[in-house]
Order: sequence, then C-alpha cells, then structure tokens
Amino acid sequence: LRTSLTNPVSIRFIKEELSEGKKYYQVEGMDGRRYMRYWFDEDTLLTKLEIMGSLNGYGDVLRNYFFKDNKKIKNLVIPSEVSFTITSSVFGEVITNYTITETTEDKEATGLLKVDLKDIAASNYSYRRNAEVATLAENLYMIENITSSTDFVTYNVLFAEFEDYTLVCEAPVSNEVSQIVIEKIKEVIPGKDIRYLVQSHHHNDHIGGIRDYIADGITIVTTSTNEQLFKKIVEAPFNFTPDKLSIAPVKLKTKLVENKKLLLKDKNQVAEIYDIGPTPHSNEMLITYFPKQGILYQSDMIHYGEWPLKNEATSLLVKKIKELNLNVNLIVGCHGKTINKTELDLLFSGNLVDPK
Repeated sequence: LRTSLTNPVSIRFIKEELSEGKKYYQVEGMDGRRYMRYWFDEDTLLTKLEIMGSLNGYGDVLRNYFFKDNKKIKNLVIPSEVSFTITSSVFGEVITNYTITETTEDKEATGLLKVDLKDIAASNYSYRRNAEVATLAENLYMIENITSSTDFVTYNVLFAEFEDYTLVCEAPVSNEVSQIVIEKIKEVIPGKDIRYLVQSHHHNDHIGGIRDYIADGITIVTTSTNEQLFKKIVEAPFNFTPDKLSIAPVKLKTKLVENKKLLLKDKNQVAEIYDIGPTPHSNEMLITYFPKQGILYQSDMIHYGEWPLKNEATSLLVKKIKELNLNVNLIVGCHGKTINKTELDLLFSGNLVDPK
C-alpha cells in the first residue's frame, strides 16, 4: 500500500459501497505482476486487502487480508483481529487467523524494544560464493548462493554427472533461478541432458523453480504423496506471470522413491536417495547420498551458519545418517555452509557449535 501511494498513477478509486450499514471505499492498484484491491472505512482505515497474482510453484493465487475491531492506543490504531486467506488451485483455501489479546502503550513498547546495537555481533557471510560453480569431488558440483543473497538465507543446488545424463538436487526460489542453474550446468557438463531432478520436499521456496524442469521434460524424483501435489502444480494456471509450462504444457514425469530408498547407478556415479520422513519439517523428506564421494545433500534439516544447530530436525538427520550407516565426509545443504569432515565429527558427537 505504501508503495502504491508513492505512485498515485498506479492506483485509482473504484466505488463507494454499503455493507452491514457501514460505508466503505474501494481502491485498486497494479504493480505489473499483481492486482490489488483495498477497502477503507469512513475513517480511511484499511479494513481489507485483496491481492491477485502468481506465486512461484503454486500458480495464480488470491490472497485476502481482513483487519477487524480496531482499537486506538494514543496515536496508534491496531486491529484486534487479522484474518489471512489464501486460495489456489493447488491447495484450495487456507485460512489463518490472528487475535491480538493484549496491547501496550507506545511509551512502554519503546522501552521494551530498545536495543544497544553494539551488543549484537555482525554477521559473517564471507564464505559465500555468488552463484558460482564449485567442484566438490569427481563428477559432483554445487552452485552456491544462487540468488547472490546478502541476508541470512542462501540457496545452494547440487548436480551430479552420470555416464549419459545429469542429476540435479532441488529447484528452489523461481523459474528464473532454474534457468540460471540449467545454463550453468550445461556450461560445466555440455552434451548431457538433465534427466532427473530430486525434489526434497514440497515447500514453496524449494519447488519455486520446478515448473521449468517439468517443461523441459525432466523427470522429478519424489514420493507418491508429493507426486499428487506436483500434478496439481503442473495444471495450475499462471495467467499473471505465464511461464514455459503454461505456454507449452507437457505431462509430469516422475520416478518414485518406494520403500524409503531409490538407487541410481552407472559406471560414473552412484546416488542413493532416501526418504527419511516423517521429520519435524515435513512428513516426507528426501536426502541424496553419493557413496563414492561420501557426500550428502539435504534440505532444511541443517542450515549451518544460518540457523541454530540445536533443533529437532538436525538431531533427526544425525540419527538417520547413523541408522542408515552412511559414510559421510561432507554435507551440502540447500541452505547455509557445507559441513566438512572435521565439523561432521563434532556434529555427530554433539559438540559442533554455531559459527559466529
């Protein structure tokens, strides 16, 4: 809304309407990728926001925000209830409600929120590459920090060369990012098609770029449950931001991990793909292990350097590695730093600490 108000040409008044005896005013705006409609009451307070646009991986989405029962505290007006509804062809309607039961006057809040910034250590992300390809071992590569992020979240993609094809682990963020990844892979491994994309789980930031792989006819390695979700993603409309798949539709091709394991092998490479779910993060979660190199790729179970190590997901991954008797020398995460052998020994003994 603040962005729209800085560019009045992009917004316009629609109409005045009466609802439940109260007068409301409708204003609409467009930022090139999204259509927005705002409802203001007679006091010009925002009561509803409607956004229509495409969400990476999920297609056209309608999002509604409702702000109810405003309370005034000094110069602040705060809604007592906020309701958020998101509707898509992939997930149907999902509703989230928030209730603000207690409020604090701004004088007290200022005191509570006052922080001495000198006491906060500066972040150190000097280890990061910016969308560069690194060789991990023979026939194994990673593209680190594919969005050139400077904040606390990075995305890393691993790819492996087999005798006749290439395998990719994860399609995060967006189709635009997938296009960059695919081009870099072709530069490193020319003449070999990408045959498989291993998709760890279904969360939006991890499947945001999956549709470009599907459009290229690449087979998605997944679970039977997530296969059903990906079918919906293939069929989802993308009218606001048309992509390759919406312009030239193709059918989804999958290879399922059954009985918790899938083996891909030839004379060049071996990949063991395990479903270690259920996990605290998602019910089904794929990890990819390359036994010849002792390298493991995982998503959201460890965010080394970006999220505290002491959490249930990380503990479960350590437990699964031990149970599966995987001889791991290096862990590559979709997020964060790679974990080397020295750090792994500390991790497995429970003595690895978060880097500063």
